[in-house]
Amino acid sequence: MLVDFTVDAMPIRIIGAHLGLLASSRARQAEAILGAAHPLDERAVILLGDTNEWRVGGRSALRPFDPHLSDVDMAIASFPSRFPLWPLDRVLTNKHVTVYEMFAVETERSRVASDHLPVKAVIGVTRGVAAPAPLGEGQPATG
Repeated sequence: MLVDFTVDAMPIRIIGAHLGLLASSRARQAEAILGAAHPLDERAVILLGDTNEWRVGGRSALRPFDPHLSDVDMAIASFPSRFPLWPLDRVLTNKHVTVYEMFAVETERSRVASDHLPVKAVIGVTRGVAAPAPLGEGQPATG
């Protein structure tokens, strides 16, 4: 699923994905998603979902996303929901997005609602933020 929208004049693309169980399937799916993850403009891109990938680095099926999208350096155990051991649910972002915090939502309901715990991320988008005007261009001098 792909959604484009704008918040405070900042274009954002969210891609929701559920990658396959086989590493070869995940690698093919990652290649297919790359076109959408690399828009023609400079919008913020966030890919999130069940990656079914526990490996990192060169052995990871997520490596085709690099350098377009980076796996957030926050491994949050989300699977299995009753006793989370593996960080299968991930957030990958481009250079215009900062993930400040991620955590698994652990409640009685979330443990029985799915075999994965939901993962929540707190993000900031920097693309499109206007730089302060230099002095003499509409800002009063201070001091």
